Amino acid sequence: MHVLRGTASALAVVASACATTPATVYVEAPPLRVVAEPVGPDALESYDAETLFLRGLDLLEGEAWADAADYFERLLREFPDDSHVVLAHYNRGVAFIHLVRGDEAVAAFDAYLAALPPSTLEKDRLDGRFKRGQALAVAKRYEEVVALFDEMLVEPLSAEDRIEALVDAGVGHYMLGLLPGGDQTHRPTAEYRFLEARRIARKESENRRMDAAQFFTAQAAFYLAELAHLEFSEFQMKWPSDVDVRAVQAKQPEATLEALLGAQLEEKCQRLLRAQYQYLRAIREGHAGWAAAAGFNVGRMYEEMHEEMVHLPAPADLTPEQQQIYSQLVRKKVLILLEKAEKTWTQTADMVVRTGSDGEWGKKTRDSLDNVRRRLLEESAAAAAALDADEPGMPVADAGKGKGQS
Repeated sequence: MHVLRGTASALAVVASACATTPATVYVEAPPLRVVAEPVGPDALESYDAETLFLRGLDLLEGEAWADAADYFERLLREFPDDSHVVLAHYNRGVAFIHLVRGDEAVAAFDAYLAALPPSTLEKDRLDGRFKRGQALAVAKRYEEVVALFDEMLVEPLSAEDRIEALVDAGVGHYMLGLLPGGDQTHRPTAEYRFLEARRIARKESENRRMDAAQFFTAQAAFYLAELAHLEFSEFQMKWPSDVDVRAVQAKQPEATLEALLGAQLEEKCQRLLRAQYQYLRAIREGHAGWAAAAGFNVGRMYEEMHEEMVHLPAPADLTPEQQQIYSQLVRKKVLILLEKAEKTWTQTADMVVRTGSDGEWGKKTRDSLDNVRRRLLEESAAAAAALDADEPGMPVADAGKGKGQS
């Protein structure tokens, strides 16, 4: 590798102050690298810091995250004193976020924030802090996510920035609330953050458009639905034991086993409907990406409920033959849940195509749609086969009657 720098590469620029008094000004050229082996996917044989920076930006635009990160890292390594270094840290962090290399992204944004000159606009510094929070979330360092955004919320922020900080903080609290044995106060805190973000958006939208905040208001609506989804998932139905029945009958003598099961089913369905309502609110926000995620999760709830119902243990006092009949009846009754999932995912897949918002949730929806359609065929075939077959214990009696026996 050859380095062309210093006076050997100075460019002489002649400028005439007047016709008879020429002045010679020497301008230092930026360092240039010439290499024997081509560098990167562009096969560069010679390059300077600006070339690497612009190549990295082009690759970011084309979503070639790994190649973009390589160019920015080469710039930082080979031209550490260049003016492009500060933004190279930032853009390298962006690439690492997309590569799900969270800790490296955090380090990149830490370097960006540390390298900012004192004259930097507060908007640019704030943008770096937001990106650092996103990197912390990718790294699953949710305690730090919460600390960062909760700290930002006590600072003076524009309405759009406050909405974003509230939602980001809410997601951090939501994720902490999922941890087994974790502090369950994170869930109501998350709910408050999401509701507050939507309140601010509604208030501000009375006087002006809030297009910049649409992503975050839709995200807040989606996570409010996720909180309701958790309540649905965590309520597990079970077959009441004799002890359960006697305990209820001590207070409600008229209570029956069927009534207890019916009460559980009613509670489960009400939780599903509450969560579905919240997901529909997220869809109505009009952001295609979050609408696709919401549509997918509505279908997922119906599939979850189907799974729970078909795996609900049969009563212990039934004979094996009776348990088989019970299982067949349950599978037939709850087939409608798979049909609802199939309908929801079909609508979601159509919406994804119509809005051109295909992505992670679009792929999940198509995969789940293929799976549920296959299961519907299997369940329908099994139900039809069960109807054609004689019930256990009946063939002997039927055969006897055919022979004239009483």
